[in-house]
Amino acid sequence: MARKREVISFFFRTVASSSDSDHQYVLGTIVSLAAACIGAANNLTVFQLHKIHPYILLLTSGILGLILALIICPLDEQNQIFYQYDQVNLQMLFGSSILGILGLFLNTYSCQHLNPVVFSVLRCQEVVFSFGIQYVSSEMNAPTFGSILGTAMVVFSSLLVPLEQYFFSKIGNKLKHQ
Repeated sequence: MARKREVISFFFRTVASSSDSDHQYVLGTIVSLAAACIGAANNLTVFQLHKIHPYILLLTSGILGLILALIICPLDEQNQIFYQYDQVNLQMLFGSSILGILGLFLNTYSCQHLNPVVFSVLRCQEVVFSFGIQYVSSEMNAPTFGSILGTAMVVFSSLLVPLEQYFFSKIGNKLKHQ
């Protein structure tokens, strides 16, 4: 067990303390892609389990998350929740827990009850809101033209989804008359 901990801490310390930013970029890219793939697999699984009540899925996610946290806990000796409990900001921990539970419930419920296209478009709005909240709450530099254009395109696409049937009915009627 001690050997595994040394290997894992050596890998992360080597990547994090490297002066070359390419290592951190690659690690960030890998983590982002892994998170996107896991999120997509989660959405597909929840979509297939539409007959199971969202509370049951939420309970199962919570239990699995607790088990995972208890497994990973020994690997991180700087974890404030398990090792330095007196330094934990309980209000921040409680607030983020409530927001996480609410977000997971809304994600599960909407994945089960919405059209998959509408759900995926709404899910894309999460990035826009996160970017906006990050910009307002931190001392971030002003957004670039590309990020503003990308945000506008995501919002515009979400506004067009409800109008899809209207556009197809108008285009279809024009094609029939020609």
